[in-house]
Amino acid sequence: KVNITTNKTTGIQSTGRGGIGMENNAKLIVESGAELNIDLDKRLYSGYNGAYGDAIRMGTGGSVLVQSGGKLNLAMSNIANGYANASYLSMINMTGSGSFNVEDGGSLTMKRTGTTSTIPYNGINVQGAGGSVLIGRRATLDAELDGTGVSNVINMASGSTFNFSDAESVD
Repeated sequence: KVNITTNKTTGIQSTGRGGIGMENNAKLIVESGAELNIDLDKRLYSGYNGAYGDAIRMGTGGSVLVQSGGKLNLAMSNIANGYANASYLSMINMTGSGSFNVEDGGSLTMKRTGTTSTIPYNGINVQGAGGSVLIGRRATLDAELDGTGVSNVINMASGSTFNFSDAESVD
């Protein structure tokens, strides 16, 4: 189990503004039986314009794989107006021809709370053609995204693909 958090008690910020930044063609694998938790308190970064504040930011051709029995849990709190670019505060932000796959029996949870912004922030944001999101058989996708702006669980660019077949749960 790996936890990546910002310190919500003392107000000390982590070394970056986001969770995991992936360069072009980088791969992240959450193996069977593993759990990766990313919990970001955006109140700590209100002086930034939101650049690269995603929980996971993937470069062109990057991939994330949650294997069967793996769990990826993303949480983001306290997003307020003042961030210039909503696409930089998604839970998962994919550029170019990236892929995000939750294999059969894998789990993805996205939870955003305390959002007072009227700007839309997406759960999964796919920018550019060729990106793909797959939720496998018996996999779960659980999303809770608050806020007053229009938000998408999955925002797909033209030419991108979202597939799920016989998923255990898509909430």
